[in-house]
Amino acid sequence: MADLINATSITCSLTKAPAGIYIPIVNVAPQSIDYYSPSSNLSCYVEFPEISDLSAYKLEEIHLNGKIEPSFVSHAGDHNGNGISDFLVTFNMRDVLSLLVEGDQALYLDGNLSRDGNSRSFVGSFVLSLIGLPPVTEEKIGFPKYEGGRWITSSTKISFHASDDLSNVTATYYRIWYNGSWTRWMLYNGSFNLLGEGMYHIEFFSVDSAGNVENVHNVTHFVDNTPPHTSADIGKPFYKDERGEWITSNTSIYLNSTDYPECACGVKEIYYSYDDGTTWFVVNGSVASFYIPEECAHVVKWYAVDNLGNAEEIHERILNVDNIPPETTLVIEGHYSGSGTPDDPYRIAITPETRIYLNATDKPECGAVGVRNTYFRIRADGLITKWMSLKELEEKGNDIKFAIPKSVLENGGPFYLDYYSDDLLGNEESIKTAVFYFQKLQHPLIDYARFI
Repeated sequence: MADLINATSITCSLTKAPAGIYIPIVNVAPQSIDYYSPSSNLSCYVEFPEISDLSAYKLEEIHLNGKIEPSFVSHAGDHNGNGISDFLVTFNMRDVLSLLVEGDQALYLDGNLSRDGNSRSFVGSFVLSLIGLPPVTEEKIGFPKYEGGRWITSSTKISFHASDDLSNVTATYYRIWYNGSWTRWMLYNGSFNLLGEGMYHIEFFSVDSAGNVENVHNVTHFVDNTPPHTSADIGKPFYKDERGEWITSNTSIYLNSTDYPECACGVKEIYYSYDDGTTWFVVNGSVASFYIPEECAHVVKWYAVDNLGNAEEIHERILNVDNIPPETTLVIEGHYSGSGTPDDPYRIAITPETRIYLNATDKPECGAVGVRNTYFRIRADGLITKWMSLKELEEKGNDIKFAIPKSVLENGGPFYLDYYSDDLLGNEESIKTAVFYFQKLQHPLIDYARFI
């Protein structure tokens, strides 16, 4: 870093006096002045090499830089032991500071040296060094940024602003670490961007016109240009086939978002819609879940945005909502009467041609998933069959033959058919019951009823 800075010092002295003017030697204390904690006075020891003994002399009309008068003047003896006596001229330091700028500066002391009513002018010079603070450099981060600029994108502008307390900033230098190596030190002359994704270190400092060098700053930035990726998982109940996907209003839809790359700034929000983007809902963070309350087909859309505003492309999925169970109707083939209720039971003829059909239709019409199965059982005089699957029977191609208890036949009934259906989402119909009585025939020995 030393090769970047060339500080200069200012020295000034009068080596040859104009005719009739003394050039004294002026030693000062302190020679270096801290601007923020200066001493109270500036002491100037004035020697005249031509005069070894100044006891008979006095100084008159003394000024510093032709402006400031001393606060005290006296003989000082031989202050440095060189065999030449001197005067001590003291100035208030506050007055002296008004003449100084930061760095080395030449001042002059002038006046008259007199003896026995005769006087002679003198002019002496010396150098003071005013010490201020080094420059202060701030890094400025544009937009987008997150957490004060710790995370940025490649479109974010980075700049430096340097200021100094007493003098001018002459230069700002910086270098960048990325992927394991540093650039050379560069002179800052305008804002810049960090192009690749990942972690960066930036070091920077400034120099002022007095040669003060600022301590090196070191900052870290993470560049994230990549949007998050959000996956959708469907809870239960859920059904899928080549026709599409179905859920109910109790099915949870889970959105889980992950931000990239490895040094990513993190997911800020997830957006989702289930009406094809007409209405959007926003959830803070990287996880969201929701339900779809209305039935029928829904275009579900979702995407996430990270803390830098990187937004992923919108995902889309069609989900059909079906909350309604199937409806099963009973159809009798053969001779019968009645409606099947306890007050109006079916009355059927017991013949081989008598058949009972159970037909199920799923709802709603706009998005029904379809009937999975129909179930039934028969009850008669305390005897109850197990629940039977109509689908299994259809696959086997069998009818159901059920031995009617003799007591039921003799009494003409009743016997009961319980039935219901469910759909592929598990929406289950309430159990329905049909009541049957037998019509008396000329062949009472027939002791079975035949069902699908």
